[in-house]
Amino acid sequence: MNSPTAANFHPGRRPASRSIGVSLFACDRGLSGIGRYMINMMSHMLAAGAEHHWHVWVAEEDVAVFPFLNGTLPDNLTLHRVANRWNRPALSLLWHAVNLPLAARRAGVDALYLPAGNRRLVPFTPIPTVAVVHDLSSFHVEGKYDPARMLYIKRFLPWMIRQCARVITISSSSAHDITKFTSYPQEDLTIIGLGYDEAVFRPRDAHACRAALEEHFAGFPDRYLFYVSRIEHPGKNHLGLLRAFRQIISDDPGFRHHLVFAGGDWNGAEVVRRSVAELGLGDYVHMLGFVPDELLPSLYGGADALIFPSLFEGFGLPIVEAQAVGIPVAAAGVSSIPEVAGDAALLFDPHDTVEMASAVRRVATDYAVRDQLRIRGFENATRFTWQESARRSLAILEELGVGT
Repeated sequence: MNSPTAANFHPGRRPASRSIGVSLFACDRGLSGIGRYMINMMSHMLAAGAEHHWHVWVAEEDVAVFPFLNGTLPDNLTLHRVANRWNRPALSLLWHAVNLPLAARRAGVDALYLPAGNRRLVPFTPIPTVAVVHDLSSFHVEGKYDPARMLYIKRFLPWMIRQCARVITISSSSAHDITKFTSYPQEDLTIIGLGYDEAVFRPRDAHACRAALEEHFAGFPDRYLFYVSRIEHPGKNHLGLLRAFRQIISDDPGFRHHLVFAGGDWNGAEVVRRSVAELGLGDYVHMLGFVPDELLPSLYGGADALIFPSLFEGFGLPIVEAQAVGIPVAAAGVSSIPEVAGDAALLFDPHDTVEMASAVRRVATDYAVRDQLRIRGFENATRFTWQESARRSLAILEELGVGT
């Protein structure tokens, strides 16, 4: 394991300025949960760590994804643009194993930060490395990826994680999996949750939100239940939700709500689209594809509820965003979801169609339950801020940078 030198580190005292290296590879063009994490966390870490010098490596085609890398760069940030050929999965793994360690040493980096650590790691370097391992969902969801990627994750990723000086993860559920599946030492593992943008995700007028959405999407429904997630089968469990919804409208033809899915196509998206037709839900399901960030608050604000049926999540940030906006949440009671949702969501078994259908109908129509979930949701959301997450993450990097 590449290890930190902790000499001269004094808890509670900010160390002197350091040189911190960051890989912003595997950002999914900012279109996934990990991509959004990288954008938000780095924006806040740069603000919190202005006394440090930051070396950022990113593929040329992804520079535009990160607002802080565009325009005039501050004096304490050095941008290293990497040829796009190294952004392809197999070549990217090679680049992180060979090229990045050499480049980081030439740059005089004291510590390396890898915010997509369950995708890109740097196993061969004496520089102390902090990796963010968001989750190990592939150990729970069979067939999540193609066989080659699953082999890499299960055979090689655990060893690579063990080479990190420190690992950050985003929930107690993920921390348990990391110690279980990789044998990473618990004392070097830190849980730091995500945050949400308080200026963006706040209570909004539902009628105004729906009016704004009607200008962007033809035939947009008046009453709807919202699910924001990439369209991935089986992991995100869109098919389970579709089956539950089919049962609801079969039992109650007067049920007025539609389903709105927001998220780009991923592995297995064709299964989800085919199932909409096979279940006869074409008139009830609206698949918007990827939507820009500026539309998300209106999509939350105009919804009667967020439904979150995912089979596994490292965190589940849409739950917090929905609670902050003030809409009730019904979610799968698995992995990290109960700890993130707190007592402010109606939980269900994502494998049980009948139980899911009951929860969905209840969160849509039981006004006493809806009001209670709204009140609790506002309180729960206050637990999560990007500022605090960035501050705690930066403290770990500062500790590792001492004495190197």
